[in-house]
Amino acid sequence: MSLVVVLVVGTICTALCAQLVASADAANPSLSDAPLAFSEALDAASKFVLSWTVADGELVAEVAVKSTGWVGVGFSPNGGMAGADIVMGWVEDDGTAVFSDRHAKASGLPQVDADQSTYELIKLVTEGDTTTMRFRRALHTCDDDDMVIDGTMRVIFAYGDDKPANGVPRKHDADKRSAKSVIFEVGTNEAQWSVTDADIEFFDVRFDAAATPAGKRTRYWWRGGSCAAYNITEKIHVVAYEMLNEGEETVTHHMIMNVCANALNATALEWVGSRHSPRAVELGLASCTTQPLIAWAVGGKGLKYPPEFGLPLCGTRETSTFMLDLHLDVVSLAEHTTRAGFRVYYTRKLRPNDGAFVVVGAATTPMLITPPRKEVTRVAHCPSRCTKAGYPAGGLTAWAAMPHMHTIGTKFVGRHILENGTELEPLVMDLTYDFDLQETRPFATKRRLMPGDQFRVECTTNAASRDTYTIGGEGTNDEMCLMYMLVYPPPDLTACLSTTGQTFVGNLLLNGAFGAPLTVAADAQAFMRASGAAERLTAVRSLLDKVPDWDKFEDVFDAQQKAAEEQAMVLSLCLQPGGDEQTELDGLAADVSFVAPLEEDKLVTATQPWSPPDACAEPT
Repeated sequence: MSLVVVLVVGTICTALCAQLVASADAANPSLSDAPLAFSEALDAASKFVLSWTVADGELVAEVAVKSTGWVGVGFSPNGGMAGADIVMGWVEDDGTAVFSDRHAKASGLPQVDADQSTYELIKLVTEGDTTTMRFRRALHTCDDDDMVIDGTMRVIFAYGDDKPANGVPRKHDADKRSAKSVIFEVGTNEAQWSVTDADIEFFDVRFDAAATPAGKRTRYWWRGGSCAAYNITEKIHVVAYEMLNEGEETVTHHMIMNVCANALNATALEWVGSRHSPRAVELGLASCTTQPLIAWAVGGKGLKYPPEFGLPLCGTRETSTFMLDLHLDVVSLAEHTTRAGFRVYYTRKLRPNDGAFVVVGAATTPMLITPPRKEVTRVAHCPSRCTKAGYPAGGLTAWAAMPHMHTIGTKFVGRHILENGTELEPLVMDLTYDFDLQETRPFATKRRLMPGDQFRVECTTNAASRDTYTIGGEGTNDEMCLMYMLVYPPPDLTACLSTTGQTFVGNLLLNGAFGAPLTVAADAQAFMRASGAAERLTAVRSLLDKVPDWDKFEDVFDAQQKAAEEQAMVLSLCLQPGGDEQTELDGLAADVSFVAPLEEDKLVTATQPWSPPDACAEPT
C-alpha cells in the first residue's frame, strides 16, 4: 500500500482539505530506509529515539516513538516551547500520513508555519506499537519560523497515544514530553564501538571502591596506574575510550587520564586520595597533571580516534605510568564511594602518527570573575611567541576540540588567527553551550596549526540567577574557560594559558573597580603580596566582598580587557609537562617546563577578522 501524505496547511485539517500529495516512500526511495549515522534515546525509557545524519549542509532525522498516536519533535532556544521550531506527524486509520512544520510562541498547540517547504517528509508510518517519522531540512533554512541548527541544540519532544480529532492533537500527558541537548555534528552509537579489528585490545582502569568522605561537594580524587599492571612492555597507541561510571552519572563531573612525565614508584602507584593532600605532592603526582591521554566531561560518551594517529603509552620510563584525575560533584555532601574509570582501547600495531591533547584558554584562577546577575565575556589567549617556541617547524594537524566551561557558561568561541593577522574560521563556535553535554567535536576538515599562530578563547557566562559573584576555580559552581584539542604530532607546547597580570589588576584597583582605592588599599596590598593559591583566593574574595557597585566593576573590567588588546597586561604561560619547575595550575602544584619565558603579552586581535558566510544571501 502506498503512503498518502497530507501536508497540513492550516491549524485544522479535516478530510475535506486532504489532498493526495505523494507517496513518501516513492518520492525518496534512497532516503527512506538508508542507515543514519547517529542514534540517541531522548528519554530514560527509550520510548522516543532520535537518529540522524548531517552532511552537505543538511540534516536527515528520524524519530521512532512507542506510540500509535501523534508525535512531535523540535528545536528550542532553551528547552521550552516558546520560540521552538517543531514538526508534528501522525498516521490516520486509513493510512493517510499527516505532517506539518510548526512553531511555538508559548506553551500550547504550536502554530503551523506559512512556508511548509523547508522540511521534507521522507517517511511516516505506524507499524505495531511504533510510529516512525523521517524528514530532512537544511541546517539554515532562511525561514524566520525555523531555528538554525548549529552548536548545542535543545531538542524537545512530545507524543500522544490518541489519533488527533479533526486534525487537532490532544495535549500530551506530563510523562510524554521532555527535552535533551544534542550536538548534531557529533554523536555516538553502538556501531562506532564495534572494535572488532584483531589488533584492538582494551584494559579497564578505575577506582576500586574508593570512599570519598562526606562534607564537601567538590572532590578531586587521584589514583595511579602502570603499564606493567596490564603486562604491557612495548609502546602502544591508545585509539579509543569509553567512560565507566554506571550508577554514578549524576556525580561524575569530569575525569582525565594523564601520562606521568616522571614515572611513579610503587608507593605512589598504591596511593589513592584527594589531590589536595600534601601526600600527593610528596609522592610525585604533580608530574601527572599536564599531559592528558584521555579527557572526558559530563555528558560525553567516549571517543574513537581516526586511523591517522594514536596517543602513545608505555614503552619508555616517561610513558610507563599514568594517573586518573576524577572530579566528583556530590550535591548531597554525603560520603560517596566511586568505581569510576575508563575502558581504554589500544593497539600494538602502531599508527602513522603519535597524537596528543593540547589545551589553550584561561588559567583557572580567582580572577576569572563573573559579577552577580550579569552576562559577561572573558577572553584568554595563546600568543604567537608560545607557538613559535613550542610547535614543530612543520606544524600540527588538529582533528578535534572540546570546549570546557561550568554551569553558567552559555557561549564559547575558540578563534584561530594567523601570524599575519588573518582570522580563520573558529575552531569551536557554540553560542548555545550546555554544561551537561561536553563532547569532543571532530572538525569537518582537519585544521593546520603552525608556529606563530595565535589562539583567542572567548567564554560568555550568565549569572542572572546568582546573587553573588562567581570566580574561576575547580568547583562546579566556579567557572573555567578552556579548549582541549587533539593534534598530531605531539608538540613541546601542551598547555598555553593566560591570566591577568599585575598591570591589569593594578589598573582595576586604580580605576575603582573594587571601590575607592584608599578604602581597599590594605586588601590590595594583601593581594599583591599573596604567594600561594590559598592566599590569593582569600585576597581576591576580600576585594570582591567590598565591591560597592557591580555595574562600575564590569565597566572597568571590560575597559581593561579591551585595553589589554593593545597593552601588555595579560600573563601568558607557555608550558610543557615534566621538568624541574613548579607552578600552580588549577589551584595545585604541577611539575612543568616553560617553552617560552613567563611574560605579560598583548591580547590577540585580528587585522582581518573572520565573518560567517551569509547562508541566505541572494546569489550574485
